[in-house]
Amino acid sequence: MSLKSVSYKPPVRPSAPPSAPAAPAASAPPTSAASPASTFTATRFEPPARRPMSPDGTSSTLRNEVLGDGKANCLEKASNLARPNDTVVLFRDANDPVGHAVVQRPDGSVVDPNNPSITYPDLGSWQASHPEYNSPAKVPASALKQVLSLPPGPKRDAAISALGLSGVANRQVADGPLPSGVRVDASDGLRLREGAGTNTKEQRMLTNGTELTVLGSHETQTDWLFVQTSDGLTGYVHQGYVQPTDGQSYPGIGDLGDSRQAQGGGTVGGSTPPPSGPAGGFQSGSVGVSPSVTLGTVTEGRTQENLDARTPHFSQGDPLYSASTIPAWGGTASIKDAGCLITCKAMAISAYQNGDGQPMVSPGDLADTSNSAAVTVGDRTFVQHSPAFGQGAIDRALEQGLPVAVRLDGPYGEHWVLITGKNTDGTYTARDPGFRANAGTNDSCQDISLTWNGTTLTGQAPFGKGAYTANTSVNMHIYAPEGAYTP
Repeated sequence: MSLKSVSYKPPVRPSAPPSAPAAPAASAPPTSAASPASTFTATRFEPPARRPMSPDGTSSTLRNEVLGDGKANCLEKASNLARPNDTVVLFRDANDPVGHAVVQRPDGSVVDPNNPSITYPDLGSWQASHPEYNSPAKVPASALKQVLSLPPGPKRDAAISALGLSGVANRQVADGPLPSGVRVDASDGLRLREGAGTNTKEQRMLTNGTELTVLGSHETQTDWLFVQTSDGLTGYVHQGYVQPTDGQSYPGIGDLGDSRQAQGGGTVGGSTPPPSGPAGGFQSGSVGVSPSVTLGTVTEGRTQENLDARTPHFSQGDPLYSASTIPAWGGTASIKDAGCLITCKAMAISAYQNGDGQPMVSPGDLADTSNSAAVTVGDRTFVQHSPAFGQGAIDRALEQGLPVAVRLDGPYGEHWVLITGKNTDGTYTARDPGFRANAGTNDSCQDISLTWNGTTLTGQAPFGKGAYTANTSVNMHIYAPEGAYTP
């Protein structure tokens, strides 16, 4: 396939306390003869564009916004989301007079209040995926909160002038088509899930009538609302089984609930268990986050010292590619279900490319290359090298700045991880694509530690889920262009 090359800056992983872990993913497809090389053009991945928010005929500014008026506009949500040292950035819209507000943290990262589960590394990254917005104007969060705490009128206008905000006080932001709050409309209860979909992990069964705060909607599965409970738990519910608490009508919201004489439970939000995939599949689902990548500054090319820094943290559950099916499984299993090796392969190729500042690839690009002998990325052809399993082979690859994919036996069956470094105590660091670092917050995979014990490699799955042991019946895999790897 051929993909257009675009510019990309990967988002940083947000800091958040870990919650319930996701189960690791199943192993790669059964071993079969390698097929010819697969070729595509490398691409840098952008987060999906935010859901278009249509104005309802009104707009808000610093002068007239009324907090708590029941209209979930981005200015009010940005004010609620912002911390004292943050900045709220007001944008103009190239397509109409009504712009948008986002929150910028002290480290430069950006959170869009319409989709707060996503963190962008900087304003440029956010604007790259929202090109309709321009002319950013920054307002300190403390000043914004001070202004909006006053009633519209002379007192607020005086505060705007005193704080030096007169130049942006009339910028308009839209009241979006989502309510600020909803209540469960399902007599059998409604599942609050970690991700958008019935195959994602249930966090809590919400009783009928439970009230929830609406934080936004999923980037691609827009019929799933991102909500927060009264005790602070966040997750997704299907919009068909909730009713707006403000009594107004919103497209698609409440269409399936009991108050509409429809079945309140069922397969979407009720008590029917989620469908099961291949054993050991990625259970936790996704929360609308693009591939979360932590990259260091590459100053010495591809070396062992910077290998871990330039290897992305791809997760099988990322919604940008998790639903892509794998032909080697007959097209019945997805990357989320059984793409641990494909995800390791994408991380390994991206780590090599990052040594030269070249475009990365995502697991979605490689869905149909699971049995390929080689894959062409841009002007490079990466060959799958498969040395015999052994500590010496792992160390030689790492010394050449190349990560190593190793298949393990674990608590959920066969599973692939990617070794990215060796520590001073002799242990190895590896990316585990089947576990998220902060379940419920982002789709970055978790790092684990592996130890060489004589002839085997052992370790613990994340979150205390069991032990890993290297499966010596399968060779390891190293992905590098011809001539770039010496066994």
